[in-house]
Order: sequence, then structure tokens, then C-alpha cells
Amino acid sequence: MIVTESEFEYNQGPPEEAQQNESAQSVQPSPSTGMLEPPSYIDVIGTRSSASRRHPGHSRDRSQAPSTSHASAGGASGSAQDHWNSAAQGPITYKFVTQSFNSMLLKYEPADLPLYHISTYMNCFIPSSYITVIRRGDSEAGDFVGQFEMGISVKKSTIMIGGKEKVTDAVLSKNQHKAVRTWLWRWHNDENTHLSWTYDSPVKYCYRRAKPGSPEPPLLASYTPPPLVPRDGRPSPAPSLKVYPDGQPLFDHILVSALVIERKRLTPSSAGPLMSWSV
Repeated sequence: MIVTESEFEYNQGPPEEAQQNESAQSVQPSPSTGMLEPPSYIDVIGTRSSASRRHPGHSRDRSQAPSTSHASAGGASGSAQDHWNSAAQGPITYKFVTQSFNSMLLKYEPADLPLYHISTYMNCFIPSSYITVIRRGDSEAGDFVGQFEMGISVKKSTIMIGGKEKVTDAVLSKNQHKAVRTWLWRWHNDENTHLSWTYDSPVKYCYRRAKPGSPEPPLLASYTPPPLVPRDGRPSPAPSLKVYPDGQPLFDHILVSALVIERKRLTPSSAGPLMSWSV
């Protein structure tokens, strides 16, 4: 296994002097600029974080109401309503919780509300290729959101959303023109739905894709993966996804893009030449 420098630092943990108390977990506006910083490591999983890992501030529009397109997810209606009310006020953190040997749930834990069911299956004709299926709710009976297939195969990696199937490389690309590593997600022609994921820190940040000459795009979400190496006997924190008010209408695409990028990121580099998609 190849462990990058950022992953090594992530698993070693920040210095002791960087510890912060619980009250420091909320994101506060800067008095001088009125801007808000993206969530730090402590914001997302509630553990210690180094101030040097914070990103430059980005503005957020709290007035945008969340999309109700996925309000049919499993759970009591009262809990669901509380969730959407909270989403209109600020960011919400969701946890990936293992359900079975081949499935997990994305849950809003305060209300024990499962929003998405995620399962992975082997392609029987190509045993080295796997299909990940995302549905709403807490079971395979939920409404279909999307799926993607990747593996060591002559078959092209593909993504399916809304009944349309596209080659992965036509939807997801890596930006080679900036110092930071950025993944660009473009499913629709509408630029307002294009996403940009930065992957140069332990916490991965998702923004609306910036247009040339436009102000800094709003922060939509952040994803915190689990560590890739053992943590000296300490239990690993559950991977989590934090979605901001501006990101709620794009929840489906944020989740699917995060899962696809993680599959790419976690594929051993030595297997790259054998894959049917570019890395």
C-alpha cells in the first residue's frame, strides 16, 4: 500500500497544542471580512485539528432552502421535517454506517434518519468489476438514485443517473491546470450543477465549479474518509459527509461524485494501467 504524505499526517493526528474544545466546532464568521471558513477536521468528525489545515474563507448563502426532492427517504415524517428545517439553517453532518457485508447507509444520526442506501455487487460476467447502487431510504426497495461500475475490465467504467448511462471519463475529470488536485464533475450542461472537489487535504471539499472571472464559488459539502492505516489500536472514526445549505439541492450529485472519486482514489496506483478509466 502506498501512503501519501497527507494520509500519513492524517493518521498520525495533529499536534497536542492544536486541541480545541467543543465550542470551537462551530464555524464563525471573521470579524474583518464577514467570510466563513470551510469546516476543519474538528468540524466534521469532532476530533483534534491543526489550524494550519484550514482553507481560505468562502461565503455561504444561508437563505437558500434545501431541495425536497429526496424527502421521501425512510424514517418518520417528523424526523424528516426536522432534518430539512435544520438544513435551511446551516450545514448538516451525515455518517456512513455499515449495514451488511455489501451495503451501508448514509444517515442523519440525530434523528436516526437513513437518507440513502448504498450497496455493491460483483458483475457476474466480469468478476473483477463491481457495481455500486445508490437508492433512497434504508433498503434496496428505495427509489433508484444512480449507480456506477468500475473494475479491471475491457468494459468502460460507466455512471448511470436518471435513466441515462455515461462513460465515467466524460463526467469526471482531473484538473491539471492548478497547483491543487481538483476533480471536476459535470453531468448536465447547466454550469450551475457542475461540481469541483479539492483533494489536497485529509478533508475533501466540494464547491460549485468556478466560472472564469466570477467570485469564489460557495462551499457545498465536505467529505472526511476513514484513515487508510491502523491508528495504534484506536477505533477509526466513521466516514462522514457534511452538506451545506447551498449543497442540499445537489445532494444526489454530491454523494454519487464523492463515491466515484473515492473508488478512484483508493484503487492502487500499480493497477492503474489495467483499469479501463484514466487516473
